[in-house]
Amino acid sequence: MNLTHLMQRIRLGEDSTLELKQITLRDGKNLEPHPDGLSDELAAMGNASGGLMVFGVDDKTRTVTGIPAEHLDRVETWLTAICTDRIKPPLEVVTHHLELLDASGQLQAVIVAEVPRSLWVHQSANGYFKRIGHAKREMQPDMLARLFQQRSQARIVRFEEQVVPKAHFDDLDALLLRRFIKPDQGDIITQLARLHLIDNRDGEALPTIAGVLLCTLDPAKWLRNAEILVVAHTGVRNDPNEQIDAQEIRGPLDRQILDAFHLCAVI
Repeated sequence: MNLTHLMQRIRLGEDSTLELKQITLRDGKNLEPHPDGLSDELAAMGNASGGLMVFGVDDKTRTVTGIPAEHLDRVETWLTAICTDRIKPPLEVVTHHLELLDASGQLQAVIVAEVPRSLWVHQSANGYFKRIGHAKREMQPDMLARLFQQRSQARIVRFEEQVVPKAHFDDLDALLLRRFIKPDQGDIITQLARLHLIDNRDGEALPTIAGVLLCTLDPAKWLRNAEILVVAHTGVRNDPNEQIDAQEIRGPLDRQILDAFHLCAVI
């Protein structure tokens, strides 16, 4: 994340994809803003074009106020709980712990939450909201119906063609990529995009789920449980008391499958 660009955006104030939030601790235990209102703000952003929500910046003065270092984990947990428990379906956000300069030139800790443009329509604590300009607006029935229709059509995108959060083109292994490249079929990016191993968005090549599974040395680094667990028993039942061996197979998906068959044949 480009901190210079982020600070420039903060100085210019909130817009349709930037929300600033000051974090306040009340009575030594309660965090503000109120979770219900914050859930509305987060869902509104996901129901629109997505964007950034910066925690630790005063939205009125646009100054960095920060979050005490000892409360960073607490704020992170609080934010995750709001996205999970007060928004339906749960909203997935990517968080970054960063340090920004305050008005006196001191570094202050902040949390930046990347809110994606969701494939779903999210209901928050007080209803259905969509971000319009720099504010949330409750959606009227006709707008809500159109958004449900648009998002349902967007979900036609196949699972394996979805972009993997936090994965970058440089994470793809050059030798594994070489298997899919033909010398007379155009440039590398075009070929990989044609095979849906990457999604070339706005000039940036981002790995898809298929790309991570087939072209990284350890897909489980980005995709939880992208591995095969092989367990052998003396009998035909799945009984832990009869287990004689167990192995965790990782690596590119095709190699996992071959290793699993080989291991089963040996056992």
